[in-house]
Amino acid sequence: MRPRPPLAAALTALALFAAACGTERAADRDADAGAPAAAPAADPALVVPDEAESPGPPPCPEEGLRLSAGQPNAAMGLREQTITLVNCGTEPRTVSGYPALTVLDAEHRPQDVKLVPNAEGITTLETTVEHVDATPEPVTLSPGEHAVLSLIWRNTVEGFDVPVEGVHLEIAPMEDLPAHVLTPKYPLDIGTTGELGVTPWQAFDREAP
Repeated sequence: MRPRPPLAAALTALALFAAACGTERAADRDADAGAPAAAPAADPALVVPDEAESPGPPPCPEEGLRLSAGQPNAAMGLREQTITLVNCGTEPRTVSGYPALTVLDAEHRPQDVKLVPNAEGITTLETTVEHVDATPEPVTLSPGEHAVLSLIWRNTVEGFDVPVEGVHLEIAPMEDLPAHVLTPKYPLDIGTTGELGVTPWQAFDREAP
């Protein structure tokens, strides 16, 4: 068999290479046609967090009233803690007077604390605490409306008695309603006085700052 001329051999090799490249490109096109296009990278500024990861309000209790503890205020040894009650249900609810309240320590043990209506003897009427001289009266809350009360005490430590520190509060909006445990952001440092002033429920003033 005679050897091919160099030129003929080169042309044959070039033709085979071109055919192989054409087949590879056709296969790539067929594969790309059946595959979805890659999604562009999302702009971090436009990414919306998953709703499941977004914190929401706690569940509404069966009685339709939800309690929460606000930010405490402190001045000259006088303390105030606001408790808010919201009607999270679908029907109007009425509360009246004072809550049923127990101060608990870190282990949820009841503490020996005397509840003083309207903080009589703990503070004076000149205090900046709102509703300290309020008269108990029924407050009807439509769905979404709030009522508030104040807990008032002094951080006084005398003698060698062990100071009371209320870490949790067990509160029922009224005597005949279920109690729920709240954990304020800061403990109630009631000291050795053993007294906690409580104002009655008052309608929340929506025009107040």
